[in-house]
Amino acid sequence: MTSSCKASQSSGFGIRACAIVSTPQLPVSYVNQGYPVRNSSGFCSCATWVIQHPKPQAALIQTWSGNEPWTREMADLSFARAMAVADTARRNRCVPILGDPSPMVGTNPEAAAHRQPKRIRARAAAQPRGYLLDLDTLWGTGATPNTYRREYDWGDQMYPNDAARAATARVLVRCCGRSSAGCSGRPRSPRLAAVRVAQSS
Repeated sequence: MTSSCKASQSSGFGIRACAIVSTPQLPVSYVNQGYPVRNSSGFCSCATWVIQHPKPQAALIQTWSGNEPWTREMADLSFARAMAVADTARRNRCVPILGDPSPMVGTNPEAAAHRQPKRIRARAAAQPRGYLLDLDTLWGTGATPNTYRREYDWGDQMYPNDAARAATARVLVRCCGRSSAGCSGRPRSPRLAAVRVAQSS
């Protein structure tokens, strides 16, 4: 449940991951509660409803939104809302997969100063009992502040391109322990999967 593309771009990584693993014997569906310009209030409240009613098995939760004021207070509020969604997921036997902020503000030092603490907090929150989709490692150059790798940048240093989404879909498949033959095993660490993909791409 995360915004992953804009109108001019191809499909996001969530629907791609579902398409990879879905079979007639094991159909897999995807509900996206994020979209361009939606902020954390909107996508977190809608995601909570989806978790409580359709009851998905897993929820990908964005921990920080760039569609809100660039202030520490707003970044903290966005993170708190995401953690509340994660708690709701656990209570409903849904596996929360936290998404750390992507490397989208490398050219904006003020924004990067707010993004970095959220990235650290997302990693810490995922360590004891959850999972992390490490977009910063998967898509970024590793610079300080981090920026999109050239091959994964849409061209505006704000959005991932088609190749980035395809790589992230493969990571999600690994995270959920799925293959084209169906579902097996427990979810593996998204962070480690993201690191492996980034190093081998």
